[in-house]
Amino acid sequence: MGLYVWVVLLTVPRHCFGQQQQHSPNVFNLTSNTTHLEVNRGVEYYEDTSTNLTVGDVLLSEATIPWKTFAQPQAISFGFNRSAYWLRFTLRNITVPTYNNWLFETAFPPLDSLDVYILPPNGQPLCFPTGDHRPFWTREIQFRTFVIPLQLPDSLPRIIYVRVRTTSSMTLPFTIYTREALIETGFTSLLLFGFVLGVVFVLGAYNVVPYLVTREKIYLWYLVYMSGAILFIGTFNGFVAQYILPQSGFFLQYCTLFGVGLSEVGMILFVQEFLHTKEASPRLNMFLSIIAVYISLMTLAGLVVDYFTVNFILVSSFLPLIILVSSIIIYIQLVHKYEYQYFFFINLAVISGFIGGLVIVMTNLGLFPNTALTRNSSQISIVTDALLFSLALLQRYKTLHEETLQAQEDNLRLQRDQNIKLQRAVEERTTTLQQRNDELAILDDEKNELMSIVAHDLKNPISVIMGYTALLEESGLSNDDRSLFLQKIHSTSDRMLQLVKNILDANRRESVAIELQLVSIPVSYLTVAIIESYESIALKKNITIHFQAESEEFYVLADEQALQQVLDNLISNAIKYSPFGKNVFVRIKSSVETVRMEVVDEGPGISQEDQKKLFGKFARLSAQPTGGEHSTGLGLSIVKKLVEAMNGRVWCESELGDGLPSGATFIVELPAAVGAEIALPL
Repeated sequence: MGLYVWVVLLTVPRHCFGQQQQHSPNVFNLTSNTTHLEVNRGVEYYEDTSTNLTVGDVLLSEATIPWKTFAQPQAISFGFNRSAYWLRFTLRNITVPTYNNWLFETAFPPLDSLDVYILPPNGQPLCFPTGDHRPFWTREIQFRTFVIPLQLPDSLPRIIYVRVRTTSSMTLPFTIYTREALIETGFTSLLLFGFVLGVVFVLGAYNVVPYLVTREKIYLWYLVYMSGAILFIGTFNGFVAQYILPQSGFFLQYCTLFGVGLSEVGMILFVQEFLHTKEASPRLNMFLSIIAVYISLMTLAGLVVDYFTVNFILVSSFLPLIILVSSIIIYIQLVHKYEYQYFFFINLAVISGFIGGLVIVMTNLGLFPNTALTRNSSQISIVTDALLFSLALLQRYKTLHEETLQAQEDNLRLQRDQNIKLQRAVEERTTTLQQRNDELAILDDEKNELMSIVAHDLKNPISVIMGYTALLEESGLSNDDRSLFLQKIHSTSDRMLQLVKNILDANRRESVAIELQLVSIPVSYLTVAIIESYESIALKKNITIHFQAESEEFYVLADEQALQQVLDNLISNAIKYSPFGKNVFVRIKSSVETVRMEVVDEGPGISQEDQKKLFGKFARLSAQPTGGEHSTGLGLSIVKKLVEAMNGRVWCESELGDGLPSGATFIVELPAAVGAEIALPL
């Protein structure tokens, strides 16, 4: 920040310039040892408020003009003033041998009108009109500052009159140089100003690439700021007049104001974007926007409104604005606790701008000497701010780049994690689908096997029924024959019905959720009833069923129909696989928590290999029914499902030894209960 030589222009107290004088002007001697001489203390001055006095008027009324003497050691400065100022001093060239190549420089290019008059001892005064309102090519010596050749061929005193009028600050750093010293000083100052301008230009150009690549507005506002700074430095040091606008005039003068306004607006927009004030503090962001609009309007007003007034208002408001903007920057950082390293450079830029503005104001108030250093503090501040802002942008880019890389790494890690989770989910889903496919394959095999059983086991009974039906249609049959055929048809149909019921029952229990009513059941009475229903079937194979119970008061927690079906399957299987003339034993035992039911036959027994698949659906075992009975292989699978649904367990114990049949024992254990009654879904 600190762009602004303008603040030097704030009015300095008049008493600093000295008291009214009535004697001849002070004499400045040029000796053989003099290479340059600063002309300030002792210079007499007069304020022409009418701005109408000519050099003739001044010479005619010289004795009556209330001249004052400038008493300060630094460069002469009158701040903002609409008046014209006349200054005079006396020069004596006392060099030996006489050196006549002296040059008078006023090193402040923004002056509108600067007329220098040299009064020889005899003759007409020599006039050298110059200023930035006159074309550059009309200058006596075409240099970026105002340089006038002095005619000092002898040691006689010559009075120099200078008339100055400007709409900017009236700062008059007068210096007398030898031609060689001016060339040397001019070359040094040219290098210095070239360095300043080059640094600012390079920093601005350096940030063009990031803007073209990223299109981030922060780089654009930085470029706007740097453009204004370059224009201001170039105009303030006379380069614009020398190389860009040699016709000078109003537009050359306006370039200074425009450069200041452009850099201030760019700086505010840069700060808004840098601190994210729109999100961090909308009210302060609006306030900064109002300041930017104010500066823009005042800058544009310089084209149509009185330039002096606009310049004075804009310069007068600079210091309060820079303090205000600096306070907002610090406030936002403190409130929102920004901890990025690049804010360090922003804070340094704020401090630099504040110090630059303060130095200019203090110089204007006479508290600091008006030297080349203090006069150029605005340019030093510009270069410092430009460098710090550029470092802040560089650090910001580095930080954002690191955050972007970290975010990309986090995204990649998250993506890897998601891919792993997805892969696991796919694998789990694939496993589930494979299990389902396996289940479907098993079901398909069961379906095919069921169809085979149905086709095989129903074909013969249907053929038998059709045969007996055909015989019944024949005439001449006795009633006994007809009764026998009908009995066989009924028996065959019953066997078919039982087959279908078993298949449907197995399917229903696999696919439909049913409810079992678990109640307290006297298992002995139920078992006896089932045994009695199978006595006629057992009698056909000369098989005796023996029932043994430790007590008649055994109660189990079971569903009556399901328990009946379990016992029915086990007893019917014992009869089916027992040879003729054998025994079947049904035993009931009890413990504290369970009731144990055993069905024992004297059949061929079951091998260890068959026991592994004993309770599976459609199980085909090596043992076959002894009386040609039919078996679907579903009965024991239904038994297992029903027993487990009633919170019990079922298993088989059988051993084959020395080729002798040992029979098989089927054991069912169910929970013992007394009067409990609940419903449990299967």
